[in-house]
Amino acid sequence: MKISLREIEASETEFNFQVSPEEMDLFSPEVEFLEVVETRVRVTGSEKQHLLDTSIETKAQCKCSRCLEPVSLPLRADFKLILKSCGPFAKAPETPSEEEDLVLVADSDTSFDITERVRGAIILSLPLKPLCREDCRGLCPHCGANLNLKTCQCGEQKLDPRWSKLKELM
Repeated sequence: MKISLREIEASETEFNFQVSPEEMDLFSPEVEFLEVVETRVRVTGSEKQHLLDTSIETKAQCKCSRCLEPVSLPLRADFKLILKSCGPFAKAPETPSEEEDLVLVADSDTSFDITERVRGAIILSLPLKPLCREDCRGLCPHCGANLNLKTCQCGEQKLDPRWSKLKELM
């Protein structure tokens, strides 16, 4: 997803991209991406400095962290980025700047690739513990039954004999 720096107008320019997850190297054994990644970049600014306001949308499927049922997740992410010109004869630095949201580009550069930043934003938008619903009861730790679908019969009856003396104290 390259933004052509030559196409940016003085007022506002918008770029729209639709890229498949495979093209963005979005592979994970836990997550399957169901739709293309839609990215909208609105560029505003002046000749020497541009603000990139980026919004991303896609859909993914993973397993609930409690009951292991499939969960479909709409993913949305936003980030802003400032592109600043570093002069006509200067080269853009090889190492990233201290400020993550500020990127120095040489005047000789004709485009700026945002693919890695979009990929990172998608990965960061994935929930750490996806749930099929807020009140998911999960799996029974004894028999493995899905407690959302049925009540298991094993209950709390199985007590480790090593803890029986503590049970007597209560």
